Amino acid sequence: WGTLSSACAPLPQLEPVAVDVDVAPLVDAARPVETTPPVDAARPADTTPLVDAAPLVDIAPLVDIAPLIDIAPLVDIAPLVDIAPPVDAAPPPPRPEPIDCRRRLGPPDDAGALEDRDIREASGLAGSRLHRRVLWLHNDSGDASRLFAVRDDGARLMRFFLLDVMAVDFEDIATAPCPSGVGDCLWVADIGNNRRNRDEVVVYVVPEPEVAPDVASPPLVSGRVLRFPVRWVDERRDSEALVVAPDGRSFYLIEKLEYGRAGVFKHPGPLVNGQAVDLERVADLTVPAPPVAGERVVTGASLHPLGHKLAIRTYGHVFEYALAPEGGLDRLDLAVPTPLVPAASELQGEAIGYVDGGRWLYTVSEDEHALGDRMLHRYRCLAQP
Repeated sequence: WGTLSSACAPLPQLEPVAVDVDVAPLVDAARPVETTPPVDAARPADTTPLVDAAPLVDIAPLVDIAPLIDIAPLVDIAPLVDIAPPVDAAPPPPRPEPIDCRRRLGPPDDAGALEDRDIREASGLAGSRLHRRVLWLHNDSGDASRLFAVRDDGARLMRFFLLDVMAVDFEDIATAPCPSGVGDCLWVADIGNNRRNRDEVVVYVVPEPEVAPDVASPPLVSGRVLRFPVRWVDERRDSEALVVAPDGRSFYLIEKLEYGRAGVFKHPGPLVNGQAVDLERVADLTVPAPPVAGERVVTGASLHPLGHKLAIRTYGHVFEYALAPEGGLDRLDLAVPTPLVPAASELQGEAIGYVDGGRWLYTVSEDEHALGDRMLHRYRCLAQP
C-alpha cells in the first residue's frame, strides 16, 4: 500500500498556459490508442491510400508457403539416420576360411574349461561361420530354448534365446548356409526321442547373430525362427546327430542305435517352413568300434566346412569319414572312416564340431557332474598353415 499510495500522489500544480489545443482526442483515454499513420501537413489529410493496406496484407498470391512447409521431398533424412559405423569402430574380425587338412588330426589337448555355469549338459557344439574363435553350444533336454556362444578357450560370450520355440530335447547343432542360400544360419535339432514317444521331431533354423569374440554381451532374443518338422518313415526312432547339406537345402539325421548299422535319414526337400514331411532313408552307417555298450552309438556329427569329411562321435570314440565323391552324404555307406586315436577322455561325450574353417575339431562332455570343470577338447589339423 505504501508503494501504491506514493504512486498515486497528486501531481504538482502547473501554471495554466493559453494554448489553442483541441484536447478531445487526448482526454478520451478509455479507447485504445489507434496507430493511424501521421498526417502530412503539406497536403490534404486524405490518408486513404496509406490506410488501405489490403494489397500488402493479402500476400498469399505472392508468398505461397505451402511448398516450403512440406519439406519431406527436399529433406528426406531416412538415409541420413542409417549412418555407417563410426570411423573409429574396429573392423569386423575375418571370417573363418575353410582349409583342407590333408593329414589326420592330431591328438586332443585341453582348450579351456567352460566358464558359463548354465551349460550343464552340453549336447551339441558347432563352430561359427562368422568368427574364427566363436563356438555355439546348447544343453540337453530340460533347458530353455537357448543357445550359448563361447570363445574357443571356454570364455562366456552370449546367451541366445530362440523366439516362440518350446525346447523338448535339443540334441545337436550345426552352422551352415540358410535354407534360402543367402546368409549363415544356426540349425538346431530338437530330435531326441529316447522313449520313442514323439511322432514328429523338428529342426529349427535361425540366422547366426553377430557375437563380439573378446567380451561378454547381454542376452539376445532371435527374430523369426524357421521350423522344419519331420517324421520317421516306418517307426519312431531316436537320433542325436544332425548333418546339414553344404548348400543348406536339406539335412540328414543319423539314427542312435546300440548295435547294427545306423540308418541315415534325409529331408527330401524342398524345405517349407512349418510343413511336416516323412524322412527318406538313404544309407546305413557302420561305426568301426568294438561291440561294447555305447561304443557304436552315434551321439553327434559335424560336416567339414568344405563338405568332404564328416566327423562322427560315439560315447567312446571320434571318427572322421572321407565322403565318397560319387555319393556324398547320400552314400555314407561308401564313406571311409579314420579313427582319431587317442580320443579325449569324456564321460558321456555327445558334442562335436569343426571350428575355424576346419583347423580344429572340438568335443566336450555332457556329464552334468563335471560342472565347473567341464573341459573343451580340441584336435588340431597337423597340416594347417
